[in-house]
Amino acid sequence: MLCIEPNPITGDLRLVNPQPEDTGACAYVIASGAELGNLPWNLTVEQALEIGLYIWVAFAVAFGFRKIAEFLWRDREEPES
Repeated sequence: MLCIEPNPITGDLRLVNPQPEDTGACAYVIASGAELGNLPWNLTVEQALEIGLYIWVAFAVAFGFRKIAEFLWRDREEPES
């Protein structure tokens, strides 16, 4: 992890040298992907497409169930006069 501090005069960000052991006192901390580990949003394109497909299928099944229910309950509705 890298410790970043703003320059009080110009407001530019600068890398703190030497890097402190404890980054709790840093204004900003930049972490690499390897340091963060396996995050849920760290997906490959194929994994994201697979999840999207599963969500789409779930919506399609729900839509199908709704249409079946509408068809089955259509005859049971009382006619309007």
